[in-house]
Amino acid sequence: MNREREPAHQQSQGKLPNILEAWETELIERIAEPIAKTIQDLREFRMQRTITCFYMTGSFARGHMSPTPKDVDFVVGLSARLYRGMDPSEVEGMRGKIEGKNECGVKIHLSYEPHGKVVKATDEGDAVETGEVRGERIMAAIPDEKKDNYVLVDFSDVKKIDAELIKRLYNNLKKHRLE
Repeated sequence: MNREREPAHQQSQGKLPNILEAWETELIERIAEPIAKTIQDLREFRMQRTITCFYMTGSFARGHMSPTPKDVDFVVGLSARLYRGMDPSEVEGMRGKIEGKNECGVKIHLSYEPHGKVVKATDEGDAVETGEVRGERIMAAIPDEKKDNYVLVDFSDVKKIDAELIKRLYNNLKKHRLE
């Protein structure tokens, strides 16, 4: 996530070395497709204007998943129209569709009010720091030594979301964390 670093697709050997442990490789292989589908569903909710933005967050976004993760986290910004008399069932319908997925044995978890430093995912699966921080009011209350735990991965510029992109992205997020 270092801005000065060459993107993965431009590194000298043309291919990012896999730095994942065997358990991580198996885990990411298992959850990549359901994550890609979740991102596609969230894009649909953004197009319907139910949400204004969405990010992947939590341990995946930090490149630090555990061998037995309980969930994969996403956070959304609700549309202003939701606060002006909209039927709450629209939000619950979205939540049910997103959190109802458990195809891979790992739950998808959805929360509201994005907060953290924003990292843009690229079409190549790299992660680029933007310098942007969302939810500054919330972030101000978090101790400085814990602020790096709050990472928001933004997929808005990625044209094609698929399992292979998710795998490359996690490998890159982990690589940047270890640097």
